[in-house]
Amino acid sequence: MGLKNTTTPSSMTGTKLSIVGGKFTLRVQEGTDGAESRILTKGPHAGEAVYELKYPAIEGYIVNGGIIDGEYPGVDIEVEDGSESFVISFPLESRYLFELIKRLPNVNITEKVSIELQELSKKSRTGNPLYRLNVIQGGRQLQDFYTEWKKDETGKNVATLLHGMPDAEQTRKGWDFTKQEDFLLGKLEEFFGNSEPTAEKVLKDAGFVEADDDGVPF
Repeated sequence: MGLKNTTTPSSMTGTKLSIVGGKFTLRVQEGTDGAESRILTKGPHAGEAVYELKYPAIEGYIVNGGIIDGEYPGVDIEVEDGSESFVISFPLESRYLFELIKRLPNVNITEKVSIELQELSKKSRTGNPLYRLNVIQGGRQLQDFYTEWKKDETGKNVATLLHGMPDAEQTRKGWDFTKQEDFLLGKLEEFFGNSEPTAEKVLKDAGFVEADDDGVPF
């Protein structure tokens, strides 16, 4: 992917969440009530046990987001609700990340959203459960802003790409979605760049933070 030299805004200091096994996952200390243990299989700590709390949804205002460079590049999305702040960390290869980005243009940042991981009825080839990320606002599921699916005359689902979304490319090794993913990462940066003043106002009006002398609450 054609990543830019951007980093997560320094204001994103909420409790870190990741997605593991179709759940928003919070790393906690051993012995925490309700925590599940898991053995790490990758990275420098492979083989070690960690303890996690798992949740199917997170609710609040989407207030910030950015691309992280470094050893483990990805995207962080910050969600706040009252005094609570959570940062959802997505690796760049996460399909959940792009499901979220595709719905951001339909988000009203002055209202709460519920970001939910829904288990699907079908399973993976190995029999494991599959999940989809949904964004709910005002009691309705927000739609993909960049792709519209309709059935053709044969009943087959066909995608129409919208708002400048580039085509995927078919190669000898299969479909290449690099151009689409790079396009969507650019739209992520545009969304948070354009929405930041409004998000700041939302936070201030809701009493989440106090403004500095220059009026900026970060």
